Amino acid sequence: MYAVLGDIEFKVVACWDNFESSTGVDYASHARIEGKPGVQFIGDKLEKITLQFSFHSQFCQPATEMNRLRSAMTAHQAMALVFGNGEYRGWFVITDLTATHKHTDPYGNVIAQSGNLTLQEYTGDPKNPLLPPAITTQEPNIDEMLDDFPNLNDSWFDDLMSMVEEGMREAKEMLDDIADAIDDIKKTINKVKELVKEAKALKEKCSKIIASLKKSIDGIEALFQQPLDWQTLAALPKALAAKVQELMKSLPGIRQCASDATTLIKHAESLFETITDSVAGETYDSATSLVNQARSTVRPTSPAVSQLAAADITRSL
Repeated sequence: MYAVLGDIEFKVVACWDNFESSTGVDYASHARIEGKPGVQFIGDKLEKITLQFSFHSQFCQPATEMNRLRSAMTAHQAMALVFGNGEYRGWFVITDLTATHKHTDPYGNVIAQSGNLTLQEYTGDPKNPLLPPAITTQEPNIDEMLDDFPNLNDSWFDDLMSMVEEGMREAKEMLDDIADAIDDIKKTINKVKELVKEAKALKEKCSKIIASLKKSIDGIEALFQQPLDWQTLAALPKALAAKVQELMKSLPGIRQCASDATTLIKHAESLFETITDSVAGETYDSATSLVNQARSTVRPTSPAVSQLAAADITRSL
């Protein structure tokens, strides 16, 4: 973890491009007859921090991350800023948030996004100052809680979640690649025999997509077979239990999308397997339709799948 603002975590791969902090003090000037004004210290100015950030679909879901920042700003709540090395910077509110879309796909989904975030120090009530964030007795450290649940203390949960997330992410990336590859081949190759020759490589790409989708499906089925009942979740810290419940509820939908996409890509794979000179052009047109249907099927799961990678971080609360 690079830093955490409230409950928003920034990793090394998704941290800030620029960090600018400004602070100062206020002085009052008192006029004097036939002399320079006198200067009297009034107090310290509030610290302001300006952050520049970049989000890319290779390491996060840009739209999801942006929505988290926007929700934190509109909640009008002060949040503690703590760096990964343990440095506590204080409590801050988000006063300004701007975003620039650098790159989108043909469907309007954000691939790369940059922006600026402005934080202002929040002092609260001077008679009852805000304290640095800490674990309370009502919310014990998760490692202590896991001592009471040995069956949750191994890595099976993390491994399976990683398996689901990795499989869906790989499949989505490869679906984008194969759609572009088919389009490029049709544009650059006119000879029928060469179209048939190139189909072999596309068939292999279909096989890899199917393998990634199967990885996600197997991971989800394995998660459902584990003894993670709601009574166990009720005994866990609230933040962790809420995240796990949200995750488990989204898994059936993710599995169905992965299954539907697998069926479509299997059809595309079979087309490339039986391609002949007489139907080369028609085969590519049909395969393009199937691949685009699979992309549309997988795309709605992206926000839920992006939360899988964050589940491990939640376990550390």
